[in-house]
Amino acid sequence: MGRFDELINGERLPILFVGSGFTKRYNVDMPSWEELLKNTFKLIGVSELQYFGIKNEILSENNCTEQELFQKLGTELERMFNVAFYQGNFMIPEMQDYSKWLHDEISPFKKYLSIYFSNLSLIPEMESELIELKKLSNKIMSIITTNYDLFLEETVFSGQCDVFIGQNNLFNPDAVNVLDVYKIHGCVKDAKSIIITENDYKKFNRNGKLISAKLLTLITENPIIFIGYSISDENILKILSDFVTCLSEEDLQKLFSHIYFIQFKENENELLEEQYIFKLDGESVHLPLTKITTNNYLKLYQKLNQLVPSVPLDYIKPLKRIFKHIITQNSTPNPESDTLLVDYEFLQDIQKANDFKKVAIAFGPKTSMIENFGYSGYGIKEIIEDILFEKYNFNAEKLLLNSIETKIAINSLFPVHKYLSQVDSSILEQTPKLKNYINYRSSVESFISTQLKRDLKYLPEIKYSTEIPDDYNITKRMKVILKNHKNMCLEDIRNYLANQFKENPMLIKNSEFKRAVAIYDYLKYKNTTNG
Repeated sequence: MGRFDELINGERLPILFVGSGFTKRYNVDMPSWEELLKNTFKLIGVSELQYFGIKNEILSENNCTEQELFQKLGTELERMFNVAFYQGNFMIPEMQDYSKWLHDEISPFKKYLSIYFSNLSLIPEMESELIELKKLSNKIMSIITTNYDLFLEETVFSGQCDVFIGQNNLFNPDAVNVLDVYKIHGCVKDAKSIIITENDYKKFNRNGKLISAKLLTLITENPIIFIGYSISDENILKILSDFVTCLSEEDLQKLFSHIYFIQFKENENELLEEQYIFKLDGESVHLPLTKITTNNYLKLYQKLNQLVPSVPLDYIKPLKRIFKHIITQNSTPNPESDTLLVDYEFLQDIQKANDFKKVAIAFGPKTSMIENFGYSGYGIKEIIEDILFEKYNFNAEKLLLNSIETKIAINSLFPVHKYLSQVDSSILEQTPKLKNYINYRSSVESFISTQLKRDLKYLPEIKYSTEIPDDYNITKRMKVILKNHKNMCLEDIRNYLANQFKENPMLIKNSEFKRAVAIYDYLKYKNTTNG
């Protein structure tokens, strides 16, 4: 049995360390580092000949590695780009609202990068592989990535992960190391966080020990899989070099079964496994790992989907976030409490984190549980039923305080405006997560990701739900609703969603169905919210 089979047959969920090659595999427009630099130079009027002149001048004045060269090119590009922008020689439509972001001291160059990496297009031929990849959401413990784009959080694990941007968030108290995404080189959601210039990397490297500490924290319980990187990638070599200096010789020898490196190789359909020794800092430090060489990522994901984990208690996200005491006689949440009643299907969405030495879990009829433990027992299923069927006579204040506030995540898909319309807006001072959510979901457009917008372009325009093609699968039907929410009357949307839900209660697990319900709720009740 190989090391990779040992991983699959073990009980520990892996950590993914994801590089740009991962996004590039599935997206048409994802450039290499040098392609990005060359294309952006060209955008501001620098010819290819001039680009090579800048590049050769840097090389003639500096004895630098390829990575250091690209950092210096990034520095020069930022300078030239910003000059062109401020002089009015360069502009794209997405940057014309500059009065909104220049006051935040955002570099126009980094603003452009945030726009560029927000508009990648999926490769249609990768659909089957992507479907298998998405199944890994319950087989991955956490993700660390040097990518700026939104492919992981909006396409692969849409609505299922919490995102933490920058090194300073590696030990964010809200993170629980369960399907958390740590974006250590920044993110398009925060243009200032993007790392691309020489100075950016110097600051990043000064704090390199933070990543080493995080890797040590994660690897204690779980293996790490590097994917989307070259085996010679200088970024990874630097990170691993810092990491290795924290380990004893005995610890190093254990890493064969703890660190896996997925190496892309054209036309390789098997998963070729070998023991590999990374030579770091010249020849002085050796890091043993298991290398898997392949171009058959479908087979790789199918293999990983065979994982049947037994997760340590203190790594289980829901259990770390749900337990707080509910006093049934009092609808106000008690911050000193340690118990919470939740639906099974909503465990992954709970946001309140606490650690416990002793844990008890109770099962029983929902009506009995609600009677004894209060509104926290209501989950997304009951809330959607109430939105579509007027099934429950909820006390809106209790529901918002004791159920929705404990379950809602900033990037979740939650219908809340029906209940907000029934209470005073001052309730938001008691519900910070709900407040963050409604600020984040402040328009219909905020419910629809960039990738989803592109998908909707190819769907038909309709006015009535009866026009939705019968041969569409349920997800595609929901997308037709999303595209045509302005054309259709709200009652038609509600009736269609209600009928679909009656026929298939498992729609509660379909993201586009939940998105459609949340948008219906927003359109129907948003303007009736009390102020």
